Amino acid sequence: GDEEIKYTAFKFSGGEVSFKLEDEDYNFSRPLIYKTDLTSSDSIILLCLLKEYFDCVRPNPPSIREPYLMPRFLYLNYTPYGRQDRGERLEPFGLKVFSKIINSLKFDRVTVYDPHSYVTGALLDNVSFIDRLSTCSFHDYPYNFFVRNKDAIIVSPDQGAFKINDEIARKYNKYHIFANKTRDKETGEVNGMTLISDIPLKGRNCVILDDICDGGRTFIELHKLLKKEGINEA
Repeated sequence: GDEEIKYTAFKFSGGEVSFKLEDEDYNFSRPLIYKTDLTSSDSIILLCLLKEYFDCVRPNPPSIREPYLMPRFLYLNYTPYGRQDRGERLEPFGLKVFSKIINSLKFDRVTVYDPHSYVTGALLDNVSFIDRLSTCSFHDYPYNFFVRNKDAIIVSPDQGAFKINDEIARKYNKYHIFANKTRDKETGEVNGMTLISDIPLKGRNCVILDDICDGGRTFIELHKLLKKEGINEA
């Protein structure tokens, strides 16, 4: 089976991240697969450190460093800066900056799960996607939920999510509605939302599917609207 390389991450007193392997004896004759969520800036730097280290293996004697020639794959369960998929006059193009960092690591393949934006594909090298429909197909929960709740409605918090969720709605033959939301221009927080629906929601089961979730404010505000419509909360 696959061998997991174990290490301990730590921080120096100045705040810099680093790591130390827990064992010296690993088999480097197979491809290296990096699986990560990259949920912080520290985790991005840690990935860079791991990649640099394993690009050169340490055979005996340990003072010799040789190039590591086996394929190297990266799996991104979460892609940082995915929501910053364009440059604004007063804001940086975050996804472009992040992609430059990943491209500099020269992975042979980068697999992205359910990208927030397909701009990701234009910026990352050697990239492939596992889209939302495929991700849902990997698990029994969505299918079983929709079978048990034949009247379930898919709710998208905005038109961007609506486009992504449309395939899922058609696959499971479900009604699909969405909401319009407004944000505070200074903070980016949701400060208003209206529901767009041409079907009665009273007593219906609703499933909110967004294209990204960080603080959860969108889900909270949308649930308030759905609750006013009398949805089933059992």
